Amino acid sequence: MSDSAVFFEPWFTDYADDDLHVLQISYLNGGLDATKLLEDGRYGHFEVQPDQPGIAELTIKLFSYTKSEVFEVLFPDTIAHRVLDEHSLAELWPLARPNHAMFRVGGHGWTVESPISFALGDDKSWMIVTDWDCVEVVATTAPIVRKVGPVARAIVDRPDDDDMGERDEMLTSRMTKRWH
Repeated sequence: MSDSAVFFEPWFTDYADDDLHVLQISYLNGGLDATKLLEDGRYGHFEVQPDQPGIAELTIKLFSYTKSEVFEVLFPDTIAHRVLDEHSLAELWPLARPNHAMFRVGGHGWTVESPISFALGDDKSWMIVTDWDCVEVVATTAPIVRKVGPVARAIVDRPDDDDMGERDEMLTSRMTKRWH
């Protein structure tokens, strides 16, 4: 696919140009049910009460380093979504985007890989970009963006995250195995 086919549209939010971090992604956090075909040809239907009834199929909780606050992006209906590291979207990075962190995009690789998903939507996806994870969503309606609240900031010499060292070692080990 050539870069000339890729197009962007702005996504006007208070966070569109912020430095963001994905905190949590919840899918189908509304009513929970399951249906299974039984051996006798009838269907068993099971309904489970959700922990918290939601107004959205997909909820993305984000932290804005720029504003030191948490906000949510709520998609009431979702056709498709994916979570990628920023390397998987390399075709987009050299192109001029309307916003740094939140924008609409179409005509890129995922539209070729999943044409039915985009045909059910409006041929564009909603993109959330961070330095680590990126979330891309195809939906039929615009998402709701709402502020959750501010977060206190502390300046420290080292992160107080014991898992960071283990995670870095695990990633280094994986990369070493993959390339040898």
